[in-house]
Amino acid sequence: KVAPAEGGNPSHTLCGIQLPGCISLLQQEISIYLPRRLLLLTGLSWAKPFLQNIAPTFTSVSANKYVEAVAQIAHSSGGTSKVVVAAHPQGKSESIWVQEVIKAFQFDC
Repeated sequence: KVAPAEGGNPSHTLCGIQLPGCISLLQQEISIYLPRRLLLLTGLSWAKPFLQNIAPTFTSVSANKYVEAVAQIAHSSGGTSKVVVAAHPQGKSESIWVQEVIKAFQFDC
């Protein structure tokens, strides 16, 4: 949630300091909004600490160029959220990226 004022991503140290609070915040947002779909535009390396807490049974995907993992979150209300982790779209082939994300959301867990 917090990054350097001059731009760019936060340092590894700053990420580590923020991680527990960010995971907690994401868990609260999911429980409040109960999304049917959750798209993480971070790639698996950034998403993995979050997935290990919100969807520990996530599945890595190696057959795609841009979609790196899929998961499902079961809500206490009985609903579910489908989760797709994709590489950040900047500089990627838009048509391939979009096709992979759409196809990934059609998975069955």
